[in-house]
Amino acid sequence: MKQSMMIGRKWLGISTIYLCMFMHAVVAQDISVRTFFERDTILIGDQILFSIEVTQPRTLDVFFPVFADTLVDKIEILEQSSIDTIKATNDLTHVNQSLLITCFDSGSHRIPGLKFTYITKNQEQEIFSQPSQLQVLTMPLDTTQAIFDIKMPYQAPLTFSELLPYFLGGTLAIAVILLAVWYFRQRRRKKVGYVPFKPSEPPHIIALRKLDKLKEKRLWQNKKVKLYYTNLTEILRIYLEGRYQIDAMEHTSEEILWFLKNTGFNDNNLYLKLKEILQLADLVKFAKVKPLPQENETSLLDAYSFINETKPVEPAKLSEKPVEADDNNNSNLEKMHNKELSDNISSK
Repeated sequence: MKQSMMIGRKWLGISTIYLCMFMHAVVAQDISVRTFFERDTILIGDQILFSIEVTQPRTLDVFFPVFADTLVDKIEILEQSSIDTIKATNDLTHVNQSLLITCFDSGSHRIPGLKFTYITKNQEQEIFSQPSQLQVLTMPLDTTQAIFDIKMPYQAPLTFSELLPYFLGGTLAIAVILLAVWYFRQRRRKKVGYVPFKPSEPPHIIALRKLDKLKEKRLWQNKKVKLYYTNLTEILRIYLEGRYQIDAMEHTSEEILWFLKNTGFNDNNLYLKLKEILQLADLVKFAKVKPLPQENETSLLDAYSFINETKPVEPAKLSEKPVEADDNNNSNLEKMHNKELSDNISSK
């Protein structure tokens, strides 16, 4: 009895093993894997497709291998398509994937069988594709032909749109250069630096004539006191530039007096007269001081006196008599001016 039970168990185990093997064989027969190149020979650097086709039962999931950037060593993968599923029959399904590959190494390259996995009866099973072969050829050389130099690139003709930026840039650069030259020339002309005024007439002649015109205008009598002192000091400043080479138009009253002292001027009486005129003019122009009529007349008289007494001495003539006549004429001219101004003051 016991022996019969042991024999039965033995046959049951054997039957179970054969049944599992049969089921695996049935499933494996329903799965087919095919891999192939678009062609088996290419030139170095060419690009071709490597196709993968799997036929499997509709209820079974087959897992494709995961590729990086190479299929095998020296065969590079440029692109990978998605895995596409196509229903073939009610029981079978086709699953496809394409790889765009290239190779830069000549020779024969063998791609071993790719491993695919699937799960049946809670067990992971494997199936492999058939190996593939790819032949990579170099560019054939024609040794019967002579060796030529490398051809230079063809020179394309220039178009207007290509030349326009250079034309505009060159025009702009020329304009900038001309503008810079003009600017520096103007700046050189206006460069700060004292150039003594050299009139065609002696400075004292011009100054006395301007004082006469200023008196005729009667500015302070017509309530234009500020304009009166502005013109008066301007006449004196221009006279100082011509007589003593002082840049009087560009300096303050105090600076003018300081420069005058440095020229060796030593007439204290005339120095004080000039100082009083300049200081009173500054008060009128900047502090809006209203001087008395007598002060206005005195400023003009002092201006006449300063110019007449500081004008350069004329060189001696051939005889002493004409010199004395000139001195007498100048003295008479000064007396006439002083008399006219005194009469104006007394009439006021």
